[in-house]
Amino acid sequence: MHYNHVEKSAYGKCLSRSNIPLFLGILFLLYLVFTSAASFAETAVIQIKHRRVSEVLPVAGHFLSSSGIVSADERTNSLIVIDKAEAIANIERFLQKFDTPLKQVRIRLRINENATGDRQAASIQGSVSKDGTGVSIGDVQKEGIDIKLQDSQKKKRLSHEYLIQTTSGSKAYIVTGREIPYRQRWNNLCRRYGGCPEITFHRIDTGMEIKPVIMGDQANIEITPRISRVDTSDPGGIIRFASATTILTVPLGQWVTIGGADEKSNDVLSEILSSVSQDKSKSLSMSLLVETF
Repeated sequence: MHYNHVEKSAYGKCLSRSNIPLFLGILFLLYLVFTSAASFAETAVIQIKHRRVSEVLPVAGHFLSSSGIVSADERTNSLIVIDKAEAIANIERFLQKFDTPLKQVRIRLRINENATGDRQAASIQGSVSKDGTGVSIGDVQKEGIDIKLQDSQKKKRLSHEYLIQTTSGSKAYIVTGREIPYRQRWNNLCRRYGGCPEITFHRIDTGMEIKPVIMGDQANIEITPRISRVDTSDPGGIIRFASATTILTVPLGQWVTIGGADEKSNDVLSEILSSVSQDKSKSLSMSLLVETF
């Protein structure tokens, strides 16, 4: 048994010695691969001029080769890229189009209010006489009174317009209601769309955050309903209904109707619009116009 153990041990040593050239060859090949890759890699520091580097970093990663690395230097707002020259050139070409001055955007938001009022007019004609005296009304001289009622309906269209300026990709806030009573319905909407617990606001401001992104001759508009405490200095008193966000694409320079108080698909937006007026006889709609300058 001892002999067999020695034999196996010697045999194992023989195997190790015979494989040494193979191992050395593999190590040499790995060395060539890594040194070759290192010789082709370059390091570039690319400063971002018109945007935040955190915005650019995820997109730049798509242009890297399999061995490339990119990181962000927040202090200098720069990208640090270690990769092949071709990959670095692709990132630089992309940034020539992406890292440009942000376009200034003007948004005109119009809330249209269609008010309908009912009116009833009465007319009296006839005559009444008693004890030799009489009173007549109108052209009718016969005894008796004719009373005529006439119903009429008056329609009135009002509009409230808001003007805001921002940059492409940045949010702007429009207040549509001041010191609105915080009803139980707001608690229901908060739980449904915001996941927030029971809120004890007394009065709130209502409105919308609008984020425009210019794409050629069109604008991608993101509208997020929002409510907040009347005292907006408290950041904890702001609720954004992110799951009720509306996204649409509109042509520049044209009025587009984007919703109304009777819109069933977005009850948060409907509630904000209806809070402009408590008159049930009024229907509200909203339209906007986006232009660059």
